[in-house]
Amino acid sequence: MNDVSNPCSKLVQDIPRVASRAVDEKIHDLRRQGKEVLKLLPWPDQPIPSHIVEAAREAALQTQCPESRGLLELRQGIAQSLHTEMGIEVNPETEVLITYGAMHGDFVSISSLVSEGDEVLVPTPTFFADGFVALARGRPNWVAMSEADEYRLDLEKLEKAITPKTKVLFLVSPHNPTGYVHNDKDLQGVADLIERHNLFVVSDESYHKMVYDGRQHRSLISLPQARERTVLVRSFTKSYIMPDWRVGYIVASAALIQQFLKVFEWMCLFGSYVPQKAAIAAMRGPQEWVEEARLKMQANRDSFYQGLSQIDGLSAVKPKGGPFFLLNISALGIDEEEFYLKLLLDYGVPTNTGKTLKQTDHLRIQVGAKPETLKEALERLRKAVSEVRK
Repeated sequence: MNDVSNPCSKLVQDIPRVASRAVDEKIHDLRRQGKEVLKLLPWPDQPIPSHIVEAAREAALQTQCPESRGLLELRQGIAQSLHTEMGIEVNPETEVLITYGAMHGDFVSISSLVSEGDEVLVPTPTFFADGFVALARGRPNWVAMSEADEYRLDLEKLEKAITPKTKVLFLVSPHNPTGYVHNDKDLQGVADLIERHNLFVVSDESYHKMVYDGRQHRSLISLPQARERTVLVRSFTKSYIMPDWRVGYIVASAALIQQFLKVFEWMCLFGSYVPQKAAIAAMRGPQEWVEEARLKMQANRDSFYQGLSQIDGLSAVKPKGGPFFLLNISALGIDEEEFYLKLLLDYGVPTNTGKTLKQTDHLRIQVGAKPETLKEALERLRKAVSEVRK
């Protein structure tokens, strides 16, 4: 009898799961067993405002299918927002595509731009880019940034890694998981680099509203020199704390969006009406709560960094933006997988291993939490480190 146990392609068999989702599955399993796992999130632990919920409720009573590009009102709101933020003109009818979150936007963009054998240049550490590069039949070219240099974007190192096969540079700012935030010098350097080497950039800016210490988020797409070579990907999941709604978007040239649209349609035809109406309400409604959320995350960043400095054996670069800390555990002399499991199973502290982020001897931890939960997480980290170092 023929074996039908695993008929999937080798490509699919070889790609990993998205590591954060695999961890979330473990967390759900533990909680179903009655075990406590701290609620540490990649966004503030707070409900979304009532005007967004009400917009979704009203939309749920209607029967409508958005056009594949997404609701025009939402695309118009995005175009206006970008004009206000950085002074650029975006045509909402031809240069915006609504997606099921930023991860979907990254996937659609990379799948459209990359041909078999093309290379995608990825600064590391990085969040989980393996799958969407592999499924596009491309090849990731991981380029390590220096922890000693606070994971600054090393353009000289990136340029040395470029080969005749390099097609796309994948950038993230604020960076996941390091918290580095691109500055004007970085972006001008990137613009010059991609022009010299005829590259495109997929710029994931999911946490663009989560920057700290008076910094202003800067986007490559705002530079006229880089505009036609830049694919901007953003997310309402992070910007407006709407993870359950899965709404993101791509902004690029009309020519690119027309091609991206075909990939999008063959994957899912069109987006969901109710989440898009909720996103419109989030964008059009009061914005004070968004700033309050950012300030909460900055306060969490500060308190966690202060507490971490008092735990001998752990260290981290202080994030300039985003909800993550990348903990250096090399001084503990323990395998990162072993320590990750100890934290999760024995102490109820969820993390992601560094190997899934292309940075061994590190763990990623999220600091979106209520202050008392964050304080408890630090105390459990201290106890776990003390146990390991006995």
